[in-house]
Amino acid sequence: MKFDVKFGVIYKGEGSGGDFTEIGVQKYIQMIGDGSTLEYIITHNLNTEDVTVSLYEEKKSAFSEIEILDENSIKVKFSKAPSIDSVKIVIMG
Repeated sequence: MKFDVKFGVIYKGEGSGGDFTEIGVQKYIQMIGDGSTLEYIITHNLNTEDVTVSLYEEKKSAFSEIEILDENSIKVKFSKAPSIDSVKIVIMG
């Protein structure tokens, strides 16, 4: 296994000469909000439950309850419905 510091990518493989496969982090981004919905199911298709979820509203952190449903989707719950397309969700895994 090796780590590319410049690009932040992890590779798995054998030896020091080269037969490596990239297993780096993938990213999914989606805007959500419609002014009335409190819960959203987000399908990210990253094929892992080991995800990090960040939410942003007007370039500031937004807060919600996050539930990992399976390897490809999460549920996001808000206490107040976000306005139309006001929250950016960034999922990395």
